[in-house]
Amino acid sequence: PLNAFTHMKKYGVANGLNYSYLQMKDECMESKYPPIVKIDNACEVELNGDEELLKELVDTRGPVAVVIFVLPSLYDYQEGVYYEPERCPSDTFNHAITIVGYGSDEQMGDYWIIK
Repeated sequence: PLNAFTHMKKYGVANGLNYSYLQMKDECMESKYPPIVKIDNACEVELNGDEELLKELVDTRGPVAVVIFVLPSLYDYQEGVYYEPERCPSDTFNHAITIVGYGSDEQMGDYWIIK
């Protein structure tokens, strides 16, 4: 995620309608469209599973990019609170997401709002 933020700091972020997501491993391209968002600063923080620190960062700094291990059950996720009881490895990551908030559900418990 830090490489992506470095790119966004340099070039800004184009509208998703003009610069759509492509699932591939490659370098980010400089957009020919004007940026709609600019990033002033980015830093890397080792959370080590500290969800209270993550909540504090979301509250005080805004969206937080994190890396996670995604299980196949998430591939077809559509809406609602996603729950996967299978334990994910804590030292292996295969996907980057952005945490934009959090909440609590009476039946499912606490959850993260991600993009």
